[in-house]
Amino acid sequence: MNWKLAACLLGVLLLAGWLLLFGTGGRGDGPRGERPSASAAQAADRLAEPATPELAQPNTSLPAAERTAPAPARSAVEVSAALPARAELAGLVGRVVESDGRPVPGLRVALLEFDGELLFDGAALDEPEPTLEVEETVTDDAGRFRLGGARAPAFHGLGLDLGGARATVRVLDHALTHREETDIGDVVLAPYGVLTGRVVDEQGAPVAGARVRCGPLPEEILAARPQDLRPDCGIAVSLLAIGGEGQRILEIPPWIGSWLERLPVPTTSSGADGRFRLEGVALAELVGGVDRRGWVGASFGPVDLSSGSHDLGDVTLSRGRTVRGVVEDSSGDPVAGAEVLAGAELVPGIVAILQACGPSDADGRFELSGVPAEGQIVAAARRAQHEPWRSVTGARHEGILIELESTVELTVNVRDEAGQPLSGADLRLEPVLTTKARGDFGQMLAFLPRPRSPRLTVAEVEPGRYRLSELGTGRYQVTARVAGRAPGIGEVDCVGLENEVTLTCAAGSPLELQVIVAGTREPVPGARATVLHAGPAGFLKLAAARTDAGGRAALGPLPDLALLERAGEPFTEQPMIRVQHPRFGEHSALIDLRVSPLVVELSAGGALAGRVHWGGATPTQLYMLTLERRDTEDFLELFALPRFTVTTPTGDFRLTNLVPGRYGVELLERFLQQDPLGLIAREIEPVTLYRGEVVIEDGKTAQLEIDLTPSGRGTTARVVGRVHFDGRPLEGANVNVSGSEDVWVTTDARGRFETPAFVVLGSSHVRIEGPVPLGGGKTRSMQLFAESMQLVQDEVRTIELDLYPLALPVRVVEDGSGRPIAGARITAQIQRTEGNRGSSGEGDVTDAEGEVRLLVLEPGEYVLNASADGFGRASAAAKVAADGAGEPVVLRLPRAVPCAGRVDAIPSEVGPVQFSYLNVRGPGGARAGTRLSPPDYAFTLEGLVPGSYTANLFLGGQQGQEVSFELGPNGDKDLVLTFMPRQW
Repeated sequence: MNWKLAACLLGVLLLAGWLLLFGTGGRGDGPRGERPSASAAQAADRLAEPATPELAQPNTSLPAAERTAPAPARSAVEVSAALPARAELAGLVGRVVESDGRPVPGLRVALLEFDGELLFDGAALDEPEPTLEVEETVTDDAGRFRLGGARAPAFHGLGLDLGGARATVRVLDHALTHREETDIGDVVLAPYGVLTGRVVDEQGAPVAGARVRCGPLPEEILAARPQDLRPDCGIAVSLLAIGGEGQRILEIPPWIGSWLERLPVPTTSSGADGRFRLEGVALAELVGGVDRRGWVGASFGPVDLSSGSHDLGDVTLSRGRTVRGVVEDSSGDPVAGAEVLAGAELVPGIVAILQACGPSDADGRFELSGVPAEGQIVAAARRAQHEPWRSVTGARHEGILIELESTVELTVNVRDEAGQPLSGADLRLEPVLTTKARGDFGQMLAFLPRPRSPRLTVAEVEPGRYRLSELGTGRYQVTARVAGRAPGIGEVDCVGLENEVTLTCAAGSPLELQVIVAGTREPVPGARATVLHAGPAGFLKLAAARTDAGGRAALGPLPDLALLERAGEPFTEQPMIRVQHPRFGEHSALIDLRVSPLVVELSAGGALAGRVHWGGATPTQLYMLTLERRDTEDFLELFALPRFTVTTPTGDFRLTNLVPGRYGVELLERFLQQDPLGLIAREIEPVTLYRGEVVIEDGKTAQLEIDLTPSGRGTTARVVGRVHFDGRPLEGANVNVSGSEDVWVTTDARGRFETPAFVVLGSSHVRIEGPVPLGGGKTRSMQLFAESMQLVQDEVRTIELDLYPLALPVRVVEDGSGRPIAGARITAQIQRTEGNRGSSGEGDVTDAEGEVRLLVLEPGEYVLNASADGFGRASAAAKVAADGAGEPVVLRLPRAVPCAGRVDAIPSEVGPVQFSYLNVRGPGGARAGTRLSPPDYAFTLEGLVPGSYTANLFLGGQQGQEVSFELGPNGDKDLVLTFMPRQW
């Protein structure tokens, strides 16, 4: 898995809200201007000295001429004592304008920052919740803004009017430099229109306070009901879909959930009369939604707003279903105060979005209105945040029973290495979550950010002995921390009435760290060092500290890493250290925690500088240059995010504080300055104009000259040609060239085509598809040509296609009787040995005589496949000669036999009612499957023929062992398949 790519993607999703379109109703408790923003001091403290002067707040009124010049370079010792933290970090200024250049005053602008360390849980170190927002300000009368406190190597964006009508985001493609202020120029808001309408209920009465959001997004996003995503919701995922067991309830951490309230999507609310007016939406084809807690949200679109305004009319919110149920323990007693989530399946048997019902009442009852009318109901409950969820799935929305097992007692003994009791321990519990699933998705579940495990209030019944009563059953990871000692970590199965675990908090030795300047060996005070761990418990921060005046820090004591590893989990131990100081390039490396002291040498790093020119001439446009580390692996890629910069009007570029190593360089047409939602709607693919590599050395500046030739586009080529079919020009065939740049052209009335010059980096793939005539005025779209080719500068590649249809006669009959089968589906696929050049196969349906003449476009060896309702499948090889001559190919389909029965399952071996499924495979690649429902788990399968079969069973969230059965000539309507849970 490419963790760096995953991190960048997560950053873009969080910054731009590209996929999470809608959040929860409302925009906070107070007025817009009263919402607190992250302070500059808090943001800068990540890299600052422990004590710094009070920081100046962002000032939007100073003109460019009055900006403070960067401080002169001084030694690390002088810097730490003399410079305030915010001055050490990067700043930026800019201006927000409309598309016509008019300034936009009074608009909120937030500096957003994503860094891989956000994903590492620092709760055990009592670190504050992560945040994406570094600082927020408001544009002045000239539309200008000033922001600071940014770390240059991180991923940055600007959030504009988040949660408001003009809400949008811009990913920063300018290089930010520590101790400097970068002018990013004008941030141009897209032209906008006005969307109006009225929100009503099913009786036509107005609904006040409903939220309305929309944007130029793909219509497909509405199928995921994004309006149901709220900060306090959960997502139920069936692990059967990834080869695991049971159902996982994914929770949204508060730092991510807060962004569901402030996504960069134009937003407004309906008034007392239900009417709304949303100004700021793009002049494009829009989709959107209306939602309010307690109601079933409604979606709308696509809506064409290119004219500048549109009235939606009435948008109806329905009450949907009301889910009611009760939470009880195994003795049938009500469980009061349980946390409950409920909702309807979004994808049957795979995923459901669950809403918070509030705590169960004194009788254990819960209720949730506004649940969609479609889909099975999924409900989950737990007594406390540190306990596992218990879930049920079923068709009923009334009378739901969630059974929590009766509580048990857990005693935790905390001892030192000599076995003596330790008082004053801080205890945390976290349910052990295993997927027992294979593949990358199963691994990702373990590393998804999740809410922090709370610190528990536990009675110390005697020195070093702690008792937690009324704990839900399950397997837990227990962590004990005692000041000055390494944490003790252990796992315990809490299944009996009384359970006990002993944890050892050894005195241990902290990791002694010294941070020095490479070359001079001068100490670096004020550097921030963190020890991070990636393993089955997820991403964890094990220790964090700042170096003192001598460049030294003590990290820990650290836990025994073996305690963090779980048997059978697909992860290896990966402890790493990260050291940061704004005067130097960052350091991150895997480490052996047994090696102490550890010396880390920080260097100022190297730089990359150069120029883009057009055959020696100054370019007339700006470009974006990206720099990406090539010598990092695994989780270290999280801290080697790509660096961006924009060329100057003279074509110059420069990036500093680069860690020495090998980098990939790409030059692209600039695109990130646009609204990301608009980029998605227009499916913009940025064109890469240059690709190469550079080596960065410490203290040196690598020089790079990029010549894009006088055209300003680098190496370009063209493709021309003609397409004839059956001796006549083929008009309307689509010619697509894909590679560094995608181009589309269509053949004219003479069958000719000519592409414009396109950028060539590496291979280009040419594909031609066209409507071929079938006779009687009918046509069918077929792939006529496909080939990858290497092109050089100014090459004009010619493709001449003169295609003559060849007929491949096929007859489909019943095996045994030889009777023709009408309506059989036939496909033909050519077997190639010379790559992917040429046309694809085609398909058709047999007539009343069981015959069809397939159309193929070239001679060769083909594989035919046939299927029909009530029959099995068959395949055969066929050879088509150049003159089209050949005997008809006969495909014989065996008649399907009945296959029905039930699954015999012992109730105690089947979990709560969840997704259950039967999948069988048999002779000739035959496959069939169906869902199963309790209590009898009956099934009927179609299209199976006599033979031996293997069945895979999934019942109640558990995977069963494989079961074999035989189907005779008459089939079997009374099959009984025995379910036995699979042992992992």
